Amino acid sequence: MIKSVYFVAILIMAQLLPILGCKSLAGFIYSKGVVFTVAIKANDGVSDELIDRALSITESKMRDLRLKGEVIRSTEARDQIQVKIYGEHDLERLRRILFQTYRLELKPLVSPPSPSPAQVFSNRDDAEAAAASDQQVLPYSERENDSEQFVIVKKDAIVTGEHIEYADAVSRTGNDDDNQISFRLSKAGAERMEHWTNRNINNYLAIVLNDQVISTAYIRSVISDAGEISGRFTKESAEELAMSLNSGYLPATMTVIQERLFE
Repeated sequence: MIKSVYFVAILIMAQLLPILGCKSLAGFIYSKGVVFTVAIKANDGVSDELIDRALSITESKMRDLRLKGEVIRSTEARDQIQVKIYGEHDLERLRRILFQTYRLELKPLVSPPSPSPAQVFSNRDDAEAAAASDQQVLPYSERENDSEQFVIVKKDAIVTGEHIEYADAVSRTGNDDDNQISFRLSKAGAERMEHWTNRNINNYLAIVLNDQVISTAYIRSVISDAGEISGRFTKESAEELAMSLNSGYLPATMTVIQERLFE
């Protein structure tokens, strides 16, 4: 009897929503929330496909965080989206998780092979002078407090975040500040990685995150469908990075240009 009454009440509420000016049941239940206007920027320009990808990735993150809301294209500008979230939340955390894009790339590191140590430069000028036209200089530090150094990598990536099928935060020591990201590559990514590593035993590989090298490693054996990003992440940052990699690859930046609370 109680279940029947509850079901009837939901039906009546659904019929009342248009009268009350609510488009969804979530909008009725959560009268408070926030609307973010987010600009999408990419080096090659913003296409409809890129905006669709940004919408899909943001929706995926919201599902992982169990957030109620909606993500739509902006009617004001073609390179913007609007994200509406119901309820009261830590806005700083929402901005960090929803709109921080992690552009992950695995690139060949320009260095003498192991057992020589990876070639690192103490200043950018020396690295730039040694770099060829098909190479680039990137900052390198494995921990937040490390002094900044520089390395040379190939411009073309072996695989990117687009090739990651699944990622997970793991800790080998159990310490909160010593977490890594284990990942599994898609079939296409595995083929690319296997092809490169098979020809580069003892050469170095750079893990690049948002144009900064966070880890280097030499190739001991052929790698195909799995790997690990070691960078001494905190548990929270490792989980956020893994969630972002699982939600999809966006070769662009997302910037909140306006946010509005509503009641």
